[in-house]
Amino acid sequence: MTKKTSDPSDKTMNKASDGIMLGIHLDIGHKSIGWAVNEVSTPIVFKGCGTLLFEKDGCLASDRRTNRRQRRHVRSIRQRIERMKELL
Repeated sequence: MTKKTSDPSDKTMNKASDGIMLGIHLDIGHKSIGWAVNEVSTPIVFKGCGTLLFEKDGCLASDRRTNRRQRRHVRSIRQRIERMKELL
């Protein structure tokens, strides 16, 4: 998903059935997506807005990342012990 913003001078924006020019704005972050819809006129009228929040560690990648971190930590400790044995 990409960040989308609208420009009032852009003629390709969404038009409602009654001919009103609408702008759709997205703010995409790491843990949330914010959105807003406004009527492009003077003054600007907001039609709606909201936020979608993602749960902490709510994806499968976080479990895989934790396991990978543990494997790398154990491997680095074993390598450190082997290097110490070689030096002594």
